[in-house]
Amino acid sequence: AVLCGLIFVMSRSLKVAGAGDSAGMMQAVLQGEYGAARDIVLLNSGAALYAADVAGSMAQGIALARLALDSGAALAKREALVALSQRLGQ
Repeated sequence: AVLCGLIFVMSRSLKVAGAGDSAGMMQAVLQGEYGAARDIVLLNSGAALYAADVAGSMAQGIALARLALDSGAALAKREALVALSQRLGQ
């Protein structure tokens, strides 16, 4: 099935063996890898942006999420969060 340009696949393609695999999958999405994981991130992020009234529709939320991934803004934000977490943990 296709929704807003996202292709839905069987969840087996998203299965990971543990936290390390999950982190690796997320890092790959943030670094621009296409596939089922990216589509799920876009769908969830688009829904969150719509629910928060940042986007006027799910489609617009997905478009904003896609822009954040494609521009590198999402990766930069994650890196800033990691750096802040490390500073606060010291």
